[in-house]
Amino acid sequence: MEKLKIKTTAALIAVVVSQTAFGQSTTPESVQEIAPLVVTASRNASRLDQMPTSSTIITQEDIQKSSAQSVDQLLKTIPGFNFSGAPSYLSDPTGTQTKMRGLGNDKVLVLLDGIPVIDPFYETTQWFRVPMSSIDHIEVMRGGASSTWGSMAVGGVVNIITKTPQQNASEVSVSAGSQGTTNLAASKDIVASDALRFNLTATRFETKGYLTTPSQFAWLYPGRQPNTTTNEDYQMSAFFTPAKDLKGFVRLGMATQNQDIYNASGINLQKSPNISGGITQSFDDKSSLDTKFWAQNVAFTKFNEKSCYFSNASTCYNGDGTLPSAAQAASLPVATYYSQFGDQSYGERGASSVYSMPLTGLWNSLQLGVDYRQLSVKDSEKFYGSPQSVASPQNFSGSYAGTGTQTFSGAFVQAKFSPTDALQVTVSGRYDGWNNTERTAYFTRTTGATSGGASADLSKTQIDPSIGVHYDVNDAWDMRGAVFKAFRAPGLNNQTRSYGTGSSLAIANPDLAPETVTSLELGADHKSAQSKFSATYFLTSINNMIATTKVSSLSMLPPIQQSIYTAAGGTSSSSFYTNNQNGQANGIELTEKWKANDQLTIDAFYTYTHTFLTSTWNGVTTPINTQLAGIPRTTASLSATWQPVEKVKAYLQAFYMGPLSVQQTGTSAGAVTLNALQGSNTIYNGSVNYAYDRSTDLFVNATNIFNHSYQDGTYTATSPQGMTLAPPRSFMVGARYRF
Repeated sequence: MEKLKIKTTAALIAVVVSQTAFGQSTTPESVQEIAPLVVTASRNASRLDQMPTSSTIITQEDIQKSSAQSVDQLLKTIPGFNFSGAPSYLSDPTGTQTKMRGLGNDKVLVLLDGIPVIDPFYETTQWFRVPMSSIDHIEVMRGGASSTWGSMAVGGVVNIITKTPQQNASEVSVSAGSQGTTNLAASKDIVASDALRFNLTATRFETKGYLTTPSQFAWLYPGRQPNTTTNEDYQMSAFFTPAKDLKGFVRLGMATQNQDIYNASGINLQKSPNISGGITQSFDDKSSLDTKFWAQNVAFTKFNEKSCYFSNASTCYNGDGTLPSAAQAASLPVATYYSQFGDQSYGERGASSVYSMPLTGLWNSLQLGVDYRQLSVKDSEKFYGSPQSVASPQNFSGSYAGTGTQTFSGAFVQAKFSPTDALQVTVSGRYDGWNNTERTAYFTRTTGATSGGASADLSKTQIDPSIGVHYDVNDAWDMRGAVFKAFRAPGLNNQTRSYGTGSSLAIANPDLAPETVTSLELGADHKSAQSKFSATYFLTSINNMIATTKVSSLSMLPPIQQSIYTAAGGTSSSSFYTNNQNGQANGIELTEKWKANDQLTIDAFYTYTHTFLTSTWNGVTTPINTQLAGIPRTTASLSATWQPVEKVKAYLQAFYMGPLSVQQTGTSAGAVTLNALQGSNTIYNGSVNYAYDRSTDLFVNATNIFNHSYQDGTYTATSPQGMTLAPPRSFMVGARYRF
């Protein structure tokens, strides 16, 4: 059956590609359905069809016909991304990773109007700050962009562009559906004058969620309930144009995410007031200076709740350890307790400035830029072991406190030149700096004794070069390629946040060094009146790759972490982060857009991604030359957009994920079991939009139409109860009203 699915998907893509190769017309002007799109994330405003790296623009039409309720689920079905099926709004915010082309977390820079929307501590993406209703379009640059954007962009860049006011207008969007999900959004555009405009937006997303644990393992977690979430975002923006050559904006925002995770009292509460702005000054010679600034504070309160079965007077078991049988558990008393309490306060301050000027002759343009970001954190954690009695469930086992500051600074130059009319070359280089200061880590025992201390400052500087080429072979074909080098700094959480005690102890490593990355990309595009086809090959190598390692001896740990390990009762199952491994990801991406006629458009893509460790170290349980867990080698999508009449538009997508590995077992590199495989999955999504009149749109969205039960995350092969299910079938109905 799986072979049949693969063959069917491949055949469908082959049919679409054949339409490209034998298209009736090769007139380049007919390729773009709309005016040429510009990728501002390139920092030189390159046209989409002239980018040297594989890039995509998700249009407003794409957003409205998608059944996704959050940006991460929208991006999940874009070639190159490796998101888990469980949506960010029902996942722990400490693990909502943005992965691309088989690379790990923290390697894709996500921007909101050119400003980072990254969690300053965990370096995950703050998707709760990006309501779908506020988005105009999204730019996706696959492949590294560190030569202009710095450390976080080694895998690619996502730039989310929000709507700007054009006239006095209002819009209200309301939808509701499965799992008790409601989505309310309202915006008001005010044009005070030609020089001053305002936008006010308010959004509230709520869902009762679903039980992410498979039903056959639910008994292992007594009291576990569906994850629930309420996201709220409020923004006020002012856009000003005091002169024809000067424009800018200021935005104030307040974003809140309130989650109940796993149990009724398990809480993740984040409150994030933020401010951002920018000024663009144009000059008579058509050059310009674009400056942006931003700041955010995050207050994160975290309660992790667990339940367990008492098999005797003093031993309580849950899904994390040795368990009674299901029959035994039915008659055992249950205790519910907090396993962790976290109180974190962290923030970010940043600014960037880019001067851009046109050139003459062979040279097209030149950009000079500087960037600065400072991240700081205070982390306080309390941990509790399994209860000793039903009457007294809280069993305090220790607390952690940590601080840290990271500063990123850089300066770059980028130039584009054309030796011939058909050839465009983009060269860039960045002097990138990273400083890691004010880091402390302390563990306090139940007796009150404290272990730990301050860590020495770390820093790194590096020159990150890049060169990209785009060549128009003829009116129908073009070729492109790029190579680059960069580094990716470890996150503050990897360096300052230890958690757990005993066998579940995970220790931060203050001595973590940045990963170094080299990459190349080669591609070709074909365009005709009916279609556009793209093929891309990529290869990325990572040295000093950060991974989790088992602690086999104290000598593996830095001195301060040795004292924490001993005080927290560390065992051979405890872990910490190291740089002692190297990895590689390579693969191909094929995309096709075919306009069959005025009513029907077909989109398809196929990706093959091979990602693995090339070398490792004793204590790392991932074997080398083996596909990393949770990343399918193949994904494919086939979708159709059908507009039978002017007012009705229907969309249907089949999304295929090939077999993928789960985490292997073992305690050292010499004693591992090869990754187990789980089967492939095909998911169907769809929507219907109806333009009731010029002011009102009605829509119905469906996700996982055939209610396929699957999971595409990571878990240990010997602990299948740790798998996390992707969403079941859901429907949403709603309306948008403009006035």
